[in-house]
Amino acid sequence: MIQRIKDFFVSQAIGAKNLSRSARFSRLVILLVILATPTLLCGFLVSFKAALQMWLFVLAATIPMIIGFFLIGKHSWKNEKIAFLATTGFIGFIFFEVSIVGMLMDERVANFGWQYILSTAILIGIGAFIFSSIGSLLYTALFRALK
Repeated sequence: MIQRIKDFFVSQAIGAKNLSRSARFSRLVILLVILATPTLLCGFLVSFKAALQMWLFVLAATIPMIIGFFLIGKHSWKNEKIAFLATTGFIGFIFFEVSIVGMLMDERVANFGWQYILSTAILIGIGAFIFSSIGSLLYTALFRALK
């Protein structure tokens, strides 16, 4: 199943190189319409503040993830140990960042100080780093044992 999904994305990426500029633009417009529809529905049904918070939360996690993993793969893919530590550390950083963004969006956090917010976010980031490190090591050990 995963191989079929991967093959689909690879074929779409290869096919996108051969598209004209207008076809690429129309694909971008369709993607923006697909993304704008739930935002507008959430805005009209709940509130636009909630819709903007939703996108802020999604983009705060997605953009650093894409850029960070690309840079880790580009610069340290030859050294497995450095790539492993950089990747698990980066996962911890993303959890830290997203927890800060989530706490700042919540109105109830106004009762707490910055010390509580930062200490909680740091603990979440360290926990995610440890969990991703142990999970990755267990997964690779299991994967190698099954092979």
